[in-house]
Amino acid sequence: MGCGDSTESRAGLSVDQQFADLNLQHLIEREFKNELEAQIFKAVNVCRRRPGAFMQICKQVKKTNPLAKNCQHSHILFATMQKIGQLPVVHQSEVGQRAVEQNNANVVALNAPVPVAGGNVIAFNQMGGVDVCHEFTHWKYNESSAEAFVALQLLIDYGRTKSSPILNKTVHSMAVCVAAHRQVSNVIQCLYIQNVIGAPGAVAMQPQPMAQPMMQPMVVGGLLGKLKLHLKEANLQHNDGDFLDRMSPFVTVRINNREERSNTQEGAGRHPVWMMQHFDWEVLDMNHMIDIEVRDKDMVGSEMIGHAQVPMHFFAKVGGAAEWIELKYMGMPAGNIHFTSEYVPQAVVAQPMVQQTVVVQQQAMPMRQGILKMHAHNAHLNFSDVGLLETMSPQVTIRINEQEWRSDVCMGGGRNPEWGAFNRMEHIVMDPAREVHIEVRDKDMIGGDMIGHAIVPLNFFLRPMEGHMNE
Repeated sequence: MGCGDSTESRAGLSVDQQFADLNLQHLIEREFKNELEAQIFKAVNVCRRRPGAFMQICKQVKKTNPLAKNCQHSHILFATMQKIGQLPVVHQSEVGQRAVEQNNANVVALNAPVPVAGGNVIAFNQMGGVDVCHEFTHWKYNESSAEAFVALQLLIDYGRTKSSPILNKTVHSMAVCVAAHRQVSNVIQCLYIQNVIGAPGAVAMQPQPMAQPMMQPMVVGGLLGKLKLHLKEANLQHNDGDFLDRMSPFVTVRINNREERSNTQEGAGRHPVWMMQHFDWEVLDMNHMIDIEVRDKDMVGSEMIGHAQVPMHFFAKVGGAAEWIELKYMGMPAGNIHFTSEYVPQAVVAQPMVQQTVVVQQQAMPMRQGILKMHAHNAHLNFSDVGLLETMSPQVTIRINEQEWRSDVCMGGGRNPEWGAFNRMEHIVMDPAREVHIEVRDKDMIGGDMIGHAIVPLNFFLRPMEGHMNE
């Protein structure tokens, strides 16, 4: 990496020595599972207390690490670190740590050649966390230097969004998990938490009494409120050719079975901006998931650029929200998208003078219930199918939560494609109430034309059949 040994830093001081010199030993409230986790936690705090000095490590990593070579906006990062000054320390988050450890255990159990990124924020929310979070997943780091890893994360963050939670002064807590993985050596998960319940820097998140302001109330039964979601802009990591080939992005937002679609920004390329574009929803359940897709419209259909999924309460909060959401494509970063929201609770919508009865619910993290193997076997399609040379070449995409899988392309399969028994998706079942999104597209040289799609509940497939395999 060019930054020396795992404990080396500027002026020959180790991370442990700098951590001690800054009198930060009290931040270690609980033991870490391994030394790299502890070193990353310490390196983040050293960076926040001495950002100007830490900048030199970032510059060295930028020069020497191939993973940082193409990271953009490093000049903005260096300028920020030079002038930002000392930042508050971050503490360990007990709930966040349980979330990243559980999420990483799921990722390791899948044993995918390319591990699924993300999932920490969702795990944190499922454990009752309601604060604003930022997550970072990495599985290509095989060095031992925690400082170099933190520097690499800063460079990648700024390359994506020109910002990083590591340098966000409102971040008070974090969690980190490093787990061995048979396919890629290890997977590192980091979770950064803003506005932690209680005093700044609180280590543990305790269940709150009824109707605390920081908790998102859940009304038992009926309409909870109305949500207006404003689509603002996006920064996309995707091929962006000359003028005639520039992307024309549009966005779909889906909650349950209702889908809304934005205007297409013709030729907007990697940085589309939408004006006066919003979607209105009635909020019935704070646990409903908001599915977001960004697609590139072309002459024959559309091509996926990236997608994300966030819980309803991420946006349905009193006072609204303004968030950049990270997009993923095939488990890899695909850019980010900016939304703002307005939320009016039912007490204001229907009964402004009547106080609601609310119940604040702390949700338990669902336990793993098994592994589902879904086989894309064959299909019968009603679609134009003309001429031997223009026969369709169907491909199947299956998405469950943030996990997405694509079958092989059945070249020339036409209306009755067969993919064979080896085309399958493996999914660790945590919540049988999740939805399975299935798309069939005609794959061509410039993208894919939609043939058909379906949404079914996950438990539709969870029917053990003795001597048979569910397909």
